[in-house]
Amino acid sequence: MAVKSPCSEAKLAAGLQVILGATAAQYPHSESLTLNFRDPHYSPDAGGYHPVEIRMSKAHGDWYVEYLTDFAYYGPPGYAELARELDFNLLHGNGYQNFVGDVPLRAMKSLFRTWQQNFLTYHQWGVFRLTVTSE
Repeated sequence: MAVKSPCSEAKLAAGLQVILGATAAQYPHSESLTLNFRDPHYSPDAGGYHPVEIRMSKAHGDWYVEYLTDFAYYGPPGYAELARELDFNLLHGNGYQNFVGDVPLRAMKSLFRTWQQNFLTYHQWGVFRLTVTSE
């Protein structure tokens, strides 16, 4: 099964398609998957690699990425909370960037490419632990 983007404004990097496809192949009877990539050492004090959540759903024999969300800690020391920093909503063709707000994905093409390259590098370095929720 292929992993695709439902949005023509957001092309998925080949490496990301491979990672998501290999994960989806482990869940042949699922209709949707939520993948959570976490750096176990990431904290508001120490920093680290941002947590990432990717949601996929199956349709017409293929997997489609619904959204990719990057989280970061925000707030004063001792009160920092994990919040959405970047969001690429491929289903609705819009994105979100903290301190900017909602933006059409066509205006975020370069940022989306850079984000994917960074994510793939961090994944290759083995910084993430993956948990999958299957529905």
